[in-house]
Amino acid sequence: MSKRTNITGFALLVVLLTAGAAQGLSDTNTVDSGDIVDFTIVANDIKTAAIGGRPIVDNSLKTADIDESSLAFPCSSSAGPSFATIDAAAVPISATYVATGVQTFRNCSGQAVQARKNGTGAICVKFVGSTQEHAVVSIVGTSGSSGVDTFAGSAACNSPVSATPTPGQFQVLLRSGENTHPLTDFPFTILAF
Repeated sequence: MSKRTNITGFALLVVLLTAGAAQGLSDTNTVDSGDIVDFTIVANDIKTAAIGGRPIVDNSLKTADIDESSLAFPCSSSAGPSFATIDAAAVPISATYVATGVQTFRNCSGQAVQARKNGTGAICVKFVGSTQEHAVVSIVGTSGSSGVDTFAGSAACNSPVSATPTPGQFQVLLRSGENTHPLTDFPFTILAF
């Protein structure tokens, strides 16, 4: 066989194979499922955002459309704030957290809010199950100047006391004036986030 015959045969083979592949596609410039071998398309073959399901309209999903077990609501800044109103005078001096003195509350973890007192005006507040690490405090119903110090995850509020702070626990120091005034029991509201 001559070299020329080999080249001609190879060229004919390429033309026939190409024509056969092109013949499988219609002239509408589209590819349908009959043109594709199963499991041969990969992500790189598809243009970004070229394939999609039915658009979801805002506020159109119902409970039946969502698998609630797939949702996670961690108690964190994104879960919203927790708060409690606490009557410091009613909280007992104790090494154990109790509900005594906690008047109203919302805990983002869905669990209890507890308090304990280290001494007059030194209250520890625990949002059970919370991982929140920031808080602000406001004294309720006092006139004149008052001071509040808040310590997030204070080791002084751990029970038993340890050097490792615990998220969801806050030490609140209540004063009847500036930092030089003695600690005093006031009712207060704490907002944790």
